[in-house]
Amino acid sequence: MQDRVVTLVAVPRIQRHTLLVLVGTQVAGGVGVAAGIAVSSLVAADLSGSEIVGGAAQTGMVIGAAIASFALSKVAARSGRRPALA
Repeated sequence: MQDRVVTLVAVPRIQRHTLLVLVGTQVAGGVGVAAGIAVSSLVAADLSGSEIVGGAAQTGMVIGAAIASFALSKVAARSGRRPALA
């Protein structure tokens, strides 16, 4: 197996590739979360037979996300972004 040596010329290309991968995964993750919230409310309404329960399920997910983001913002303020994202 050959050892790869990263030259200073290759660093910008590697950083750009890494950034594009991170952006792509964040977009895909955001779409997945949004779709999950929408589908979960439809499933809850279908299983329960009540649109009120479907709305309550969606509301609960949004409130839970808000509470989690508040807690993570406190961790990020205290310890920095890296521990909050871990």
